[in-house]
Amino acid sequence: MGAQADIKLGPKDVDGKLTYLGSQVWRNPTLSLQQKPMPDIGPTQCLIEVKACGICGSDVHMSQADKDGYTWYPGLTAFPVTLGHEFAVSSSKPATKPSIRALGAPMTWANRSARRDVLVLYCRPCADGNPNQCEKLEEIGFSIDGAFAKYVVVDSRYL
Repeated sequence: MGAQADIKLGPKDVDGKLTYLGSQVWRNPTLSLQQKPMPDIGPTQCLIEVKACGICGSDVHMSQADKDGYTWYPGLTAFPVTLGHEFAVSSSKPATKPSIRALGAPMTWANRSARRDVLVLYCRPCADGNPNQCEKLEEIGFSIDGAFAKYVVVDSRYL
């Protein structure tokens, strides 16, 4: 991370890891192919086997740089991260259930507990019904490892 001289990181940014100012912070983006171990899953998470994953303009912009070397993608980013948020699944394997078909939301937010019957409000945007503006917002393929892989992990509350 090497923020432009006139950029001040905000309270939700984590120096060297996560920023909401991608195109003003990350320089000289690179892509690489890597072997990664099978992801571990927690008690409320599902291991999703990816059938296909589209390449979005956002994925392309995260790997392109402007004339000063800053990534073109302007939003929430954390590196290193596996890209890919537009994915189709062939099966999912919750920790305690057999394979099921599922559809996953690419954003995670803090407006619910792991129990679907309990509402826990952590921030004003979630309280106002705007989870896409959550103060704890993260996105698969941007700040959470995405689906340009054989498997992706998604918490069951987002399926």
